[in-house]
Amino acid sequence: MERALNLERLRAALGEGGMFPSAEELQRRLAAAEIALFIQRGSVDDDLLATAWYLHGVGTARVSFDLYPVERQLRANQVAAHIFDLALSAGAPSQAEQREMTFAAQVSYLRGDLDPNALALYRRLPSSEPRLRDEPGQVSLSVGSAVLALDRHGLFSGRFEALRREANWLARIVGVTDLINTPYGSAARVIEGCYELVVHLTYNRPVRLERARQLFEQGINPPYARADLDSRWVAAHLRDIADDLGSASVWAHLPPSVPPAAAQAMTLGDPPVLSLWPPQLDLLSGTPNPLDPAVRRLVLSFPTSAGKTLIAQYIIAAHVASGAGSACVVVPTHSLARELRRDLDRRLSTIARRAEDAGPLGLPLPEPPSAVVMTPEKLAAHLRLEPRRMLEEYSLFVIDEAHLVGDAERGWVLESALGFLHETTLRSNHRIVLLSAALGNRVHVAAWMGIDGVPAQLFHQDWRGPRRAHALFGTTADRTKAEAIPSRKGALPRERWPLHGEIHVQTAPGRHQSLRTTEPIGSLVVVRRDGIWKKDATKSEPAYRIRARMATILGGHGQVLIIEPTKQAAQRTAIALAEEIESDDPECGSLVALAATRLDPAHPLVGVLRRGVGFHHAALPGDMQSELEDGIRKGPLRYLVATTTLIEGINFPVRSVLVGDRGYPTADGFVTTLDAPRLLNAAGRAGRAGRETEGWIVLSLNKQFSPHDFVPLSADDEDLTAASRLSTGDALEALAAFEEMVRQGQDAIMQIADGAAADFVAHVWFVANGLSELERATADPAQLSIESTLAWQQLDDRTRERWRCVSALAVRRFEETPTEVRKRWARAGTSLPSAVLLQQLATEVRAERWSLSDPRNPVSAFLLVSDSGRLRQLLSINETHAARFRPRRNAPRRTAFDVDLRALIVDWLHGREVGEIGDAYLGAVTDETYRYEQLSEFIAQVLEHLLPWLLNTLVGWVNEGLEEDEQLCPELPAYVRFGVDNPVALELAKAGVRSRRLIHAVVAAAATEPPVREWLAETDIRTWRQRFDASPSELSDLLVFSRAQDARITSRVLAGEIVEVPLRAVGSPMPGEVQVRAADEDPPPRLVALRDGQVIGYVPALTTKT
Repeated sequence: MERALNLERLRAALGEGGMFPSAEELQRRLAAAEIALFIQRGSVDDDLLATAWYLHGVGTARVSFDLYPVERQLRANQVAAHIFDLALSAGAPSQAEQREMTFAAQVSYLRGDLDPNALALYRRLPSSEPRLRDEPGQVSLSVGSAVLALDRHGLFSGRFEALRREANWLARIVGVTDLINTPYGSAARVIEGCYELVVHLTYNRPVRLERARQLFEQGINPPYARADLDSRWVAAHLRDIADDLGSASVWAHLPPSVPPAAAQAMTLGDPPVLSLWPPQLDLLSGTPNPLDPAVRRLVLSFPTSAGKTLIAQYIIAAHVASGAGSACVVVPTHSLARELRRDLDRRLSTIARRAEDAGPLGLPLPEPPSAVVMTPEKLAAHLRLEPRRMLEEYSLFVIDEAHLVGDAERGWVLESALGFLHETTLRSNHRIVLLSAALGNRVHVAAWMGIDGVPAQLFHQDWRGPRRAHALFGTTADRTKAEAIPSRKGALPRERWPLHGEIHVQTAPGRHQSLRTTEPIGSLVVVRRDGIWKKDATKSEPAYRIRARMATILGGHGQVLIIEPTKQAAQRTAIALAEEIESDDPECGSLVALAATRLDPAHPLVGVLRRGVGFHHAALPGDMQSELEDGIRKGPLRYLVATTTLIEGINFPVRSVLVGDRGYPTADGFVTTLDAPRLLNAAGRAGRAGRETEGWIVLSLNKQFSPHDFVPLSADDEDLTAASRLSTGDALEALAAFEEMVRQGQDAIMQIADGAAADFVAHVWFVANGLSELERATADPAQLSIESTLAWQQLDDRTRERWRCVSALAVRRFEETPTEVRKRWARAGTSLPSAVLLQQLATEVRAERWSLSDPRNPVSAFLLVSDSGRLRQLLSINETHAARFRPRRNAPRRTAFDVDLRALIVDWLHGREVGEIGDAYLGAVTDETYRYEQLSEFIAQVLEHLLPWLLNTLVGWVNEGLEEDEQLCPELPAYVRFGVDNPVALELAKAGVRSRRLIHAVVAAAATEPPVREWLAETDIRTWRQRFDASPSELSDLLVFSRAQDARITSRVLAGEIVEVPLRAVGSPMPGEVQVRAADEDPPPRLVALRDGQVIGYVPALTTKT
């Protein structure tokens, strides 16, 4: 909001003169309107609306007339669009006025360089479509708005066809060949001009752009349609904007070194991108152009919702289309990996390329797709295990959310891998692109990624499309309405004070307005001690319940994301929020059923989902996390309470983000879970570009309000500094401890098992081994190990030298160790003492492997690996509390009871439902909610991550030198990760079918059928729904799995190929032409063939990959 209410910008928009309010008065009135609309009591008065129309006229005057300075026109458009936007939010009197005001706002947003807001406004328009014969002006406004929103799907999926058909019908009725000489002339020209413009933007046809200009020009002053002012007004604006859209198209900024297919991937991909936003234009207008494969190092610092993800996709498409090689895309979370892989595959499929997930550890990387998506941990693992293959197959590495290199827990993994990757590709054509919305020390990072002393190409932008409102939420007690609480004789007096909610909204830098709820939203219990009233925390209403009530207020404006510091806090707030909602949400029925099946009917998630509320944290199984993400992204979830695991980059179209506590107290002090970068990312979820024109970020206060509390919402570069782990205080303490061990003559290299020093030693061995495998004999691993880190840019000379000494000691020990042994330990990804333990376990398993009749069987292999206490030893390598179960919540850890983890995991492999596993092994936990919470956390942390990682190393060492038929199940880590026990189930899981229940149901049904992919492709989708009781998202997974991997129909047609698509007939249709379109049925719909409106067949799923 501060940007939209900036006084200097308002003065620039208004210019000199006294016709309209002063900048100060306009600021006050805009702020009042914003806040009034927030509490759903507002409207935009006629005077403010008149100001908007005046500024719209100023802003959209043709530049060639030279009436106003360019800067004033820019600001006038921004202010006009803002006022129109507020008026539309308050509600237009009629659909006709809504369309008119929406079109004006869209034009001003585009001319004000706030392009995504034009799409967001378009989404609010009524779904009804006016007819040309009745309302030509309304048709022009409707089609014009669709073009300004660049809605290619909507226009080409029937709207253009219907309008052009109606125009031809009218021409026949009137008896003319051209409607220009009728009252419909202007509207007809708008329709045809829009069609030509969209064709040009999609396929790069400059002749069609010129034709669009001519048609719009003719539509401005038609001989017989002068009364159609709306159509003429639309034509005039589109005539001017056509040039702007043409120069901003993705085709206009394609360097000569990149083939047109790259732009085609953007315009025909899903969603289509026909035009670039201002920061994207600035980036691609620079020299050298980042799309050029010759640009080898690039650091992009874009705020959230500025389009950095689409730029990354364009860079990837340009790279693979140029034949420069494949791309490896690194993202921080599995959630983001799922989303990005899906979106990237949709885009690359239009040019006959594909994107795939790297898959779990224990399986080889997919042969090689055009792009592979993985987490930093998988990147590090594959660089350790197969550095040569990684560098041979992937020549572009895109690192999203690169600021996480400074994360206290996971940052070192990324820093180590990225440093190695950079240093080993300095003399090759490999490219590295870093992206971040929260990178304060971008200059340091660009220097780190520099080549021969020249920093990486750095691009930074502060641009953001949607406005963002910053608010603080707290409470104030009303002592005048105190209520005495009866107490026993002699007890201290207590009172209950009603609490009113207070919202403090920042309207401009250093200024805010405060609102107070008219009714109490909670109560405070106080006790009188020593003459002073003090809070009684045990009897006062907890803050999370009051926060839940605040969330319901925000929910009146759109979807809400609530961030809490811990899993327990997220669940607690979600339950409280669900209790505030009076009735079940029928639209969430399918999500409720899924959660009950995949977790257990007693799981707390099931209960809150009934009210349209979800909670999301790392203890939930990955497939359930994915369902919740889709639920908030596509509906029907209105509220999602999450921990910080969800905020890194996931594209959620929520209107508001409510931040609860930013950490939690412990015996050792306060633990911050939402630091400045994470808070900035959380704020970035509010008001996503293209979905909303404004987002609200509300920070909860558990204290008396102060204007200084707004400061965390406006982080500066210093707050967003990504510091290397080696430069932190904890790391320097670990370094000192290591040095002391060396001084005492101890074998520090092999004895230190955890901490920064142990991690750095493992990094040195990784670098030394990687250089050896890459045959870089001249490289100095001791020097490279420290100089390849970000720490080298941040440490003083003395500290650099101390770490260099550690590196030298580690290299010396590496060189003294037998070649095969040091190779294994370097590849382990653990500390060296842990690698020694893994080798001991591998030796035991290898000696016992011969006792198995079928070593490829995953269950038999697991039983062997986990026998003789080896499972507990494996889990001790990276101690996790998730493997210890407590009988009740908050019970001391010493009360943890024994669970037969081997038997539990075998049941997991066999596909036993989570609820049944909980009943069988955690019956000592009488609270069913807590029982399934602990089990979910065990599955997420141990079975889906920790154990597969360790098994990958262990099984690899066991199988060294063995023939393929003698090897111990190489895919065992993947079987454990997915909870399946046969190759068909593993094939389904690897391909992205997320539900274990569905996988085992399909395997059971396909037991006597041909290969499962072909069998599913031959089976009707409706049968899938009935036979497997599959949800829409489950059906989508099966559809993706069953379609032919090489069909790529669209890309083949665009390349000029004639493609035959088989149809499965319904009845006995005669040969002839048919129309193919999506069926009118629940998603995912089949493609059906129609003749004269009757379904005569459908396209088998196997051929529907486009």
